[in-house]
Amino acid sequence: MRSILVVYHRGVSDFHDAFGDKNVKAIMTTIGGLNSNELLPHIDWNVVRLNPKMFFGYSDTTSLHNAIRAMTNEVTYYGPCYSSFKMDDLQKYQTTEWLKAALNSSFELKPSNVWTSDLWFDKSLARNPMANK
Repeated sequence: MRSILVVYHRGVSDFHDAFGDKNVKAIMTTIGGLNSNELLPHIDWNVVRLNPKMFFGYSDTTSLHNAIRAMTNEVTYYGPCYSSFKMDDLQKYQTTEWLKAALNSSFELKPSNVWTSDLWFDKSLARNPMANK
C-alpha cells in the first residue's frame, strides 16, 4: 500500500516535511489551496527536487503545480483533492479514473456519462447530473 499524505496548507514547513519524508509516496492537497501561491518564495526547491513524489490537487494549487514543474521538471497531477473524495454522487467514476492515473504510467481517461456544476458539498441543495454528450 502506498502512503499518501494529505497536506493542510498551514505553512511551508508542512510542504517541506511532506516532500522530505521518504515514507510518503504521494501528496494530496485537502482542498483547492487558497493562498498556496504565498508558499512559493519560501519553498526550498532542493527538498522537492531530491524527493520526487506524486502531487495531486486543483484550483488554487495550480501555482504549486506550475512551480514544481518549472523548478524541478517533475510531473504533477491536476485533479481531485482529498475533499473531492467525500462527494457521494459520481464517486465510483472519480475514484476509478483517479486510481488509473495514480497507479499507471499510461492510461486512457474515459469521460463520465454525466457531469454536474454545483456545490456538491452542500447537502441542502439538489444535485442535477446532466448527460455528457
